[in-house]
Amino acid sequence: MARTVVTVQETGRSAAETITTQAADTTNGNYFDNNSQAVLLLVNNDSGLSCDVTIGTPVVIDGLALPELVVTVADGSIAVIGPFSAANYSQEDVDSGTLHAVFVNADQTAKLAAVKVGPLSG
Repeated sequence: MARTVVTVQETGRSAAETITTQAADTTNGNYFDNNSQAVLLLVNNDSGLSCDVTIGTPVVIDGLALPELVVTVADGSIAVIGPFSAANYSQEDVDSGTLHAVFVNADQTAKLAAVKVGPLSG
């Protein structure tokens, strides 16, 4: 499955930041770099239905899989999800250090962005 990358956007204090969203890949899912563990996933759902965002957890402890994080985003709302610890959410496969998000019950009008809060200095 070829997931669609979401480029992490970093905010700053020097000027107002414009966050660019992109369509959720409701077929293959999306992924973004989670190495900093400081990224928030913004989901703007105006798809006409509530949608579920599933964040994969590749962790297995004593043979038990850590349940995936499932967040329901109501139609017409914006959700901020995260941040995500690398120990629980970052993938170890070919997309090492990334976080996988899968959208269910959404169409291509559901938008998302990955945002990292920039440094305090500057």
